[in-house]
Amino acid sequence: MVVYWSEDDDAYIAEVLELPGCMADGRTYEEAIKNTLSVIKEWIETAMELGREIPKPNGRLIYAQCSQFVNEKFINRERYVSKL
Repeated sequence: MVVYWSEDDDAYIAEVLELPGCMADGRTYEEAIKNTLSVIKEWIETAMELGREIPKPNGRLIYAQCSQFVNEKFINRERYVSKL
């Protein structure tokens, strides 16, 4: 899952790269992740109903940050890095 700040949407966007089109937004970093967890469940349920393949996870990405997407006044980087 990749989470970034979208100026266009004025919200955090969380995308699940292994599941095409699987994404959600939120007013906070945490809300975007929480909303995405619901969307992941729905994505998988729909794929199963339609008989589509469900991709295997590519691995575990613990922390990623792309400076062009993340506005430091919205994320306290140290708060997340210290939890690793």
